[in-house]
Amino acid sequence: MAKSASITAEDRPINWPAMIETGLLVITAALLLTKVSRGVMIFYIHPRYNWLVIASALVLLGIAGVRMQRIFVEHPERLVGRLPIYFLLALPLLFGTFIPAQPLDASALAGRGVDALGVGN
Repeated sequence: MAKSASITAEDRPINWPAMIETGLLVITAALLLTKVSRGVMIFYIHPRYNWLVIASALVLLGIAGVRMQRIFVEHPERLVGRLPIYFLLALPLLFGTFIPAQPLDASALAGRGVDALGVGN
């Protein structure tokens, strides 16, 4: 009797680039949806475009779902050379998560040398 040629979970290595990219996509979508739901997205863009941010977050979740299918494969992708790129992609997520959003007021421009004409002092 021939042995079954099915591949078990133990036989499939983890595709780390797919895992990291899926995580980055999901975290980005979650950050965008959180900013919209808390009402702080208006500090970044006009409220009229909130629907576009929500649509973009849903597209990112869809891409993450497709990318998630490649996490367990027989031949994983190589991680070499991708870590600096992943770090650069994670920086805005870290800043968006840990630096609170606040409106820009006149005191923020006071020390920058900007006057009514837009020319430095």
